[in-house]
Amino acid sequence: MYNLEKIGSDGRSRRKAMGLTQEEVARRSLIHRNDVIKIEKGKFTGRILTVAFYLQTLGMTLTTAVKQRPTIEEMEDFE
Repeated sequence: MYNLEKIGSDGRSRRKAMGLTQEEVARRSLIHRNDVIKIEKGKFTGRILTVAFYLQTLGMTLTTAVKQRPTIEEMEDFE
């Protein structure tokens, strides 16, 4: 399972391997350089689409999984 820090760390590693600066990635992603910095530090709290643009520029994809949690009523059945 990925968290924001792992996404940022992997993105930074990929960016460096591609020989790109944060500014170049920001320009190609059509996002602000400050957003690139925050993403790579695992501190980004903006739109998920911004992260998707960043990752797409690096040849990476963002996928999600929806996990259904039990309702309160279902949890009461376990007691």
